[in-house]
Parts: sequence; C-alpha cells; structure tokens
Amino acid sequence: MKMIILLLIALLQQQCVGERVSENERVRLWHENGNVWPPNWQDDTPEYREAMAKREAEIMSIPGADERWENWMQFVQGYMLPRFTEQGFDVVRVPPSIHAKLKKAVDEGIANWDNLREEQQVADSIYGPYNPKFVDLGPLAQEVIKEMRVLHEQWSGLQLRATSAYGVRLYRNGSSMVMHNDKPQTHVISSIMHIAHEYDNDSEPWPIE
Repeated sequence: MKMIILLLIALLQQQCVGERVSENERVRLWHENGNVWPPNWQDDTPEYREAMAKREAEIMSIPGADERWENWMQFVQGYMLPRFTEQGFDVVRVPPSIHAKLKKAVDEGIANWDNLREEQQVADSIYGPYNPKFVDLGPLAQEVIKEMRVLHEQWSGLQLRATSAYGVRLYRNGSSMVMHNDKPQTHVISSIMHIAHEYDNDSEPWPIE
C-alpha cells in the first residue's frame, strides 16, 4: 500500500509539473484576459506614474530575491489601493492640546530612560545600531486617537473608525526607516506626529524625508 501511495503521489506531481505554463506564457495569458500594467483604473497624474515607474526600476535592480519580492509586494499595494485624497499626504501642525499631552508623556519617559523598553521585531523596517526606545501611553493613546479622528475625517472626507495608536517611538542616533506601506486593513488614513527632538548639531536637523 505504501508503494502504491508513493507512486500515485509521484504521478500527480508529474502531471502538475507538466501542466504548468512558462513565465512568458503566463504573462501572455494575463494580458489576453484584459489586464494591463501599470493598472489604469484610477486617474493617476503623469507625475505620479513617472514616480512609480522610477520606483519600479529601483526595485527590479535589487539583487536579493527576498528583498526584491518584499519591496515589490508593497509597491503593488500602493498601486492597488484607491486614492482617498487629491495629494495623498499633507503636513500640518499638531493641535497644541494634543501635542502638550504627548510631550509631557515623552519628557516623563526620557527622565526614566534606563527603564524604557526597547521596541522589538522592527529590524525589517528600522535600520540602525540600536532598537528604538518606546513610550507606552496607556489610556492616553485612545484619548489622542479619538481627538485626531476629527482631523483625519476632515482631511479624507470619510467617516472613520479608530483602529491603532501604538505609543511614542524614540529613534536613536543612526536610525533610519526603510520605505514601506502600512497595513491596508487598519492604516489607510493615518498620521505621524513629531513630538520632540534633540540634535547633536541644530544646524543639521534630521527631518522626515
């Protein structure tokens, strides 16, 4: 019985391999089914398409297959999500009342620096010699996200449900965050708040680029 089962599995494997099409054939069939790349279901601007074409070329030049695949999947996600705003981003001042609450929490965390936890499992998105420190906000996190929801709804024109408010990440010298897209299930409309900084040299700031 064992030999018969193994033989049957081997035959099934041979049949499956024999039915697989080549990559060139797969691409041809994909286009025959009416698909196009880049997708044209949104009215993208020429500038956006130019930027995305440049990004695609950068990704395809990555030598490592795993890294190229991860970047490609995020790139495709950016193409496939609908556009909710005209520009896609905006830079505004944090409301003073919200900033004051967060700044107080950060100052208290820095005063207790040695006991602040390090953020874990971020090595795939944050590069540097040290993991970021993290200020857990407790109930303040939900308080802030509820207040920010009003601004998010005004900007996007959508009725939103608050999903995630992590806390405050404290980046350390030499840190950099790689290009990435956030989770589409929970982070379609989101914001990053710059709460405080301390530069080695104030004439060489460390902006979000």
